[in-house]
Amino acid sequence: MKKLRLTFFSVILSLASAHVLAAEIPDSVVGTYKRKQPVCFYELNEKGERKNRCESYAYDTIEIKRKSLAAAYVGITLVFQNEDKCHFYGVGEWDGESIRASAKSNVGTLCKVKISFASDGAASTSTENEECGLAKGFCAYHGVLGGAGPLPKVK
Repeated sequence: MKKLRLTFFSVILSLASAHVLAAEIPDSVVGTYKRKQPVCFYELNEKGERKNRCESYAYDTIEIKRKSLAAAYVGITLVFQNEDKCHFYGVGEWDGESIRASAKSNVGTLCKVKISFASDGAASTSTENEECGLAKGFCAYHGVLGGAGPLPKVK
């Protein structure tokens, strides 16, 4: 009987530890964060001076969709000059303050990002500096995944 109690206690302790390690993602961070950005092209005029020509608009977007209590699908799309873009689609876990996500690019390299949340929205930061850009297959020439935001929540 004493052995049964110890085994039962060990199982309960293991389950409690697992629950503490896998913190639940708050409902308040799940959703879409978006900001309208001008799409500008840089060119040189007759005098050799750099000139902006903005023709349209696009949206920087961070999407957080719940996968489980402690994990979420993360999608990031960022637009830069000359309509260059970054795309990131991965799975992340809640660490109590932010979501840390990772994904492999179309060229097979791994990228890790951190999504932070504040009252003014969500922001992405590359946890590998700017290495998650062009060289790793996530972004076109002018883009990097780090530094987006804060993007306001829209739904």
